[in-house]
Amino acid sequence: GMGCIGKDTAGDEIIQICHQYSLDTRFLSRVSDAATSYTDVMNVKNGGSRTFFHSRGANKLFSKNHVPFDYLKKKSFKLFHLGYLLLLDNLGKPDAKYGPKAASLLKTALDNGLETSVDLVSESGNRFQSVISHALPFTDHLIINEEEAGKLTHRSVRHKKGKLDLAILKKSSIDLLKMGVRRTVVIHYPEGAIWIDKTEKFYQTKSLNIPKNKIIGSAGAGDAFCAAILFGLHENWQPLEALNIACATAAACLGSANTVDGVQSLKKIKFLMNRWK
Repeated sequence: GMGCIGKDTAGDEIIQICHQYSLDTRFLSRVSDAATSYTDVMNVKNGGSRTFFHSRGANKLFSKNHVPFDYLKKKSFKLFHLGYLLLLDNLGKPDAKYGPKAASLLKTALDNGLETSVDLVSESGNRFQSVISHALPFTDHLIINEEEAGKLTHRSVRHKKGKLDLAILKKSSIDLLKMGVRRTVVIHYPEGAIWIDKTEKFYQTKSLNIPKNKIIGSAGAGDAFCAAILFGLHENWQPLEALNIACATAAACLGSANTVDGVQSLKKIKFLMNRWK
């Protein structure tokens, strides 16, 4: 793990949780001039919809200087995942050569033999073009939701009544490849997910048919999906296998009010996938 956390009780808790799961914390930088980032999630009791109130905190200080590229190269790491682009303020600042600093960071990761992956957050404003579009040519794997895909490609991916237009979404995924994504575009949405590779070959799957009474909260489902895709990329799974397990992992996440407890072992994820597909 690499990032910035505060010298506060929330930062202490993050270190404790990482150690509980045997995660290496040597590159989590403790900063004194900002508090640890946090998000208050408000879940609606019936239905699982939610609202986020987010404080960027120490995350806004994260930069290329916090990434130990010499160490990563020496240890032959495979994937470099840049999480939540647009919430890392420093990486949105201008770089003299590459546009935003995020693009420079990803370029350096590629130069050190790493595959790069990116996910981001939905927001209003022009940063989708000013920051993200410049980062795409240095991104091997882009993992986003349908709203973010629509904003990046200036397409409306849903009809006025809310129905997904899969044909438009596929066009958006091709657009993202043309905008520079190097290998894979994965787009998830409540109804399922698609995967397109550089040859423009499509893979598609549907979400699990989870009974409404099993849904406690939807916070973290997109992150659970992303984590499963990253695991699949690391383990060289076939695209459809990765998509199916990612959708099942997202579904498992719905069974908990927080973003973690619903996601269990791969064996249990596969059981859920077969039960509710």
